[in-house]
Amino acid sequence: HPRGAELFRALVAKSDVVIENFTPGTLAELGLDYASLARIKPDLVMVSLSTAGQSGPISDLRGYAPALSAYAGMDALVGYEGEPPSGMPNVGLNDPSSGAHAMLALLAALIRRDRTGQGQYIDLSQLEVGVAPLAEAVLEYQFTGKVMQSVGNGHRLHCPHGIFPCAGDDRWVAVSVENERHWRALCAVMGEPEWADRDRYRDAAGRVAERPLLEAELARWTAARTREAVVEQLVGAGVPATPVLTIDEQYVDPHLAARQLRQTTIHPLSGEERLYRLPWRMSAADTGIRGSAPQLGEHDDYVYGEILGLDVSTIRGLKQDKVIY
Repeated sequence: HPRGAELFRALVAKSDVVIENFTPGTLAELGLDYASLARIKPDLVMVSLSTAGQSGPISDLRGYAPALSAYAGMDALVGYEGEPPSGMPNVGLNDPSSGAHAMLALLAALIRRDRTGQGQYIDLSQLEVGVAPLAEAVLEYQFTGKVMQSVGNGHRLHCPHGIFPCAGDDRWVAVSVENERHWRALCAVMGEPEWADRDRYRDAAGRVAERPLLEAELARWTAARTREAVVEQLVGAGVPATPVLTIDEQYVDPHLAARQLRQTTIHPLSGEERLYRLPWRMSAADTGIRGSAPQLGEHDDYVYGEILGLDVSTIRGLKQDKVIY
């Protein structure tokens, strides 16, 4: 709607930042690209979070986070050793990671603007966000020419490392032995202290070479005990180990409850909700949840009235004409 574009430009004139994630070229067609908006607000900072960036052969690609992890090379590393990739992760890692990268870029751009008075445009590729965590695989290929392969739950440098069964129905524990101290402690807990000095287990490389045998032995030991007992024994001995929690278990976990990760709020439409707060705490600021998610149009009076200075009748007319909702 032409009137909607006018309102948007008026808001830009009073804003520090514009964030968008349309397909490249969409905002230019509407006359709302960075070049156009910077004429309204020269010190504007704007970030575009597109699938593959604003330039390049596939810049017009449309996709979702699971597909992007495949293109980035992540999915090729997900699977069991010697077998084809097991499929796309069912968690869109690129989405929250892209938001975090955008926040850092925006803060840096705002600091520069405060120092120089100059705004700038940030071109963020969600595909490249998916490449960033694969530094180890990229470096191995760069320096050795070797393509890193999937190893299931294992690790290329440490052993034992993985998810092991415990007594009961679908109960598991995660164990990661990353140094000699961990290894000797594990051997002692399992009642096999002599393993620590066996030639084939003497160092990490030897243990990795014997991964199938060694991890099968650990799996037999964990399977004879409850998950809680395994974690208590291993952690008590200094071996890194945690239970593999299902979402319903995580939801009521006493540690997360003590940290007040989940907070209760009241939403006018859905009633009482338990929401997850930010994962950090600040000594001089409240990072908890202060209210429910806004409803569509809830802040129209503030945005169009207080910020843009429109009167009540004008705002009512904009709603009647479906310019705003």
